[in-house]
Amino acid sequence: MGDKYKNLFSIKSVYEIEKHLYDNGSKGFSLMMKAAFAAYEHINLNTVGKVIILCGKGNNGGDGFGLAALLFMAGRIAEIYKVEEPTKKEAKSALKLCLKLGVKVIKYSKPLKEADIYVDALLGAGIQKSPKPPYKSIIKDLIKAKNKGKEIISLDVPSGVDGTTGEAYIPAVNATTTITFLAMKKGLLTGQAVDHTGNIIFKNIGIVQPKVSSDATLLEKSDCHFNILKVLLYLKEFCKFQNFSKLPFCVSFEKKIIFAFPTRFKLSTYPTSSKNLLSFEQSRLSPIKK
Repeated sequence: MGDKYKNLFSIKSVYEIEKHLYDNGSKGFSLMMKAAFAAYEHINLNTVGKVIILCGKGNNGGDGFGLAALLFMAGRIAEIYKVEEPTKKEAKSALKLCLKLGVKVIKYSKPLKEADIYVDALLGAGIQKSPKPPYKSIIKDLIKAKNKGKEIISLDVPSGVDGTTGEAYIPAVNATTTITFLAMKKGLLTGQAVDHTGNIIFKNIGIVQPKVSSDATLLEKSDCHFNILKVLLYLKEFCKFQNFSKLPFCVSFEKKIIFAFPTRFKLSTYPTSSKNLLSFEQSRLSPIKK
């Protein structure tokens, strides 16, 4: 079960939260292992079968190495594949922990081996372009595995999905579950991401949230005025010929209504970002007749 959340953050704001934590004494490796433990708890309690963990070169890959170490200590059968050598200090430390424990870390090579559960720890939440080789082919293989009924668990954000805008680059992982950490990324609930995240589990990893302004707020169904909802649905249909990642949108997610519009939205203009939720002047919108 995940933690509750109300505030949503862009990736830039998540980096600000991390910097605030580092400036106040938190260690990057400690945060990484807390994230790894959150993933370990879910996998160990809710899944059975062989696990394959695919680790990229950044701190997302470091989360994967940390998870591998914890699964190994618990006696869970897992294979760990390193796509590239880690480039971040914390990820290097997590890989070093694995090797000290005796975890066998294998250099990834095609084809993707058979497993019951695949853990996507390939790319981070800040991606802003289509994945390049070798990640491109690995993601395509994960999509095939998902289509065969395999479980795909993405750490933080499905690889290939922008954690801020929700844009899904080609290719992007189609996860059955996404476990996201520290702060809820607004991109997971918007745009094309809703077709890629599967079940979202948010874990705040025991961190007291620093005072960093959120970029959006999750609205409960009870927060929403029916007439405004009709207007938003109308606008979504009216603008659907536009690029979806640049649209204003209205998304229903797990019985919660999420609205995203820029400040002071006008019918005559189209947004290139969606910073605020429902923070537009209602008087600027023409009512729709029943």
